[in-house]
Amino acid sequence: MAKGKKLFCGLAGGAPVTAVGTVRVVNGDEAKIAQVTQGEILVANKLEPQATSMSTPEFDSHMHRAIAYIQNTGGFTNHVNMLAKEHGKASVSGTMGISQVEATEVLKDGQKIVVEGYTEELPGKKADGTAYMRKIGCVYEWVPGPDEPGVSAPAPAPAPKPAAGAFDMAAFLKSHGLKPKGS
Repeated sequence: MAKGKKLFCGLAGGAPVTAVGTVRVVNGDEAKIAQVTQGEILVANKLEPQATSMSTPEFDSHMHRAIAYIQNTGGFTNHVNMLAKEHGKASVSGTMGISQVEATEVLKDGQKIVVEGYTEELPGKKADGTAYMRKIGCVYEWVPGPDEPGVSAPAPAPAPKPAAGAFDMAAFLKSHGLKPKGS
């Protein structure tokens, strides 16, 4: 796999992996998400649970086939980033806030791209003025390498399921330099 020109960056909310695949812009279109095939990269304005999103119950059952997720808005702890982290997939969100780029306008259906789930850190400030480092993921043009036939890479093996028990949101937020509400 070879990556070309950097197209844009956003918050790295999923796993720190690199994915190569073809774009499918879904933007809340049930018909499009139902047609997702293995190795596609889902792109939408916002992938949070709501009527115009990609992670409503109807969509969740199809999202496992995607190799990565990209959204114009959203933060570290949004629903799609949690799914991506749990399943070992790259997820880049908040492209409007980091690069001032609408992924849904830059990327087109069928375009082959490289998504790096974690590339760098940028300084940020919380609402209370506390400094922290934001993890950044970037999206690049795909350039075929000398030994590549130009076909999408297979989806990575799913990450092992976490041990039984409740998800510790406070620990997750602290591990990302964020402070849970009320603490």
